[in-house]
Order: sequence, then C-alpha cells, then structure tokens
Amino acid sequence: MSNSSFTPFSMMGKDQKAKIDAAIDQSLAVMETILDAPMAAKENLMKTDFKVANSTLGFVGRILQAESAMVQAFTVLADRAGKSKDFKKMISDNLPMIQLSESAIRKPVKL
Repeated sequence: MSNSSFTPFSMMGKDQKAKIDAAIDQSLAVMETILDAPMAAKENLMKTDFKVANSTLGFVGRILQAESAMVQAFTVLADRAGKSKDFKKMISDNLPMIQLSESAIRKPVKL
C-alpha cells in the first residue's frame, strides 16, 4: 500500500499523483524482483534496475520532505500569529515579501 494518496501531495493534481503512484509501484516491484532473484542475477539487477528504482524512490522522498517542511512552516506561522490583532505584525516581521493591506486585516468587533 505505498500510494501517494496517503501523503499530502498538495501541489499535485490528480494526473500527477497517478504518475507518482505508478512510479512508486514500479520501483517497489523492481525491489521485489531483486529480492526474489537468484544470486547470479542480483548483482546484474543491482547495477541496472536498482539504480533507477532507488533514484525514483529518493525523488518521492524529497517531495514528502518538502510537503512536511511546508506544513511545519505554516504551523509555526500560525502559532506565532497568536491573536488576530498581532497577525499583520507577525506577517510583516516573518514574511516581508507578503504585503497586507489594511482592509485584509479584520478589525476586532467591540460588543
């Protein structure tokens, strides 16, 4: 059950996820083939097919790390934002490339 549907590939569309799923499945099939192969064939498979499968799985791992880092970054930003009145200052201090207009900040309502 190694499927990218179980991971937050938020930047990918349905078609791209299907390609990643196929690459994962194909790479794992290569790994299983190598494990089941007789000793004489393993060395040859390790020099050829394993390198491609290993690179593919490494690529998927880097995508997962990037997704995880993005989620962690948003979590830290949300934690730093704290109260809504401090949100604009937190954004300007931590993300200078993002410009927030006055109308983008919701003013607290006094009751």
